[in-house]
Amino acid sequence: RRMNNGFYLIGRITKDLDLRSTKSGKQVVDFNLAVNRPLAKEGQQDVDFINVVSWDKQAENLAKYQGKGSLIAVSGTLRVEQYQNEKGENRYKTYVLAQEIEYLVKKEETKQTYNQEEFDSSFETEDVVLTDDDLPF
Repeated sequence: RRMNNGFYLIGRITKDLDLRSTKSGKQVVDFNLAVNRPLAKEGQQDVDFINVVSWDKQAENLAKYQGKGSLIAVSGTLRVEQYQNEKGENRYKTYVLAQEIEYLVKKEETKQTYNQEEFDSSFETEDVVLTDDDLPF
């Protein structure tokens, strides 16, 4: 769903969150959000895995209060970054830069209802690698 030049997604975090600090001390966490598509075939649910990046206090709180399997809502903007790999080839990374994150289920409730195998078989996408030069501000 698209709103106000941004995106609004509801999904589950697919892996444990790893809060990191940049060289300048800014907190960042990047993760994949499993978002269900409308039913494609009878009885089947397709899932998209969306890369999301969160910064500063929002990232700290997310890592503290949420984790693998947590159901959250994210509103943000789509970002596409170009870089060159070790071979000098142009590559692109696409992710949602989170502006707001809403916790839809408490972490304790997630642990009680979350099926560990649900995401274990999902594919992992490449983590977003960010440097201080990537900061949007």
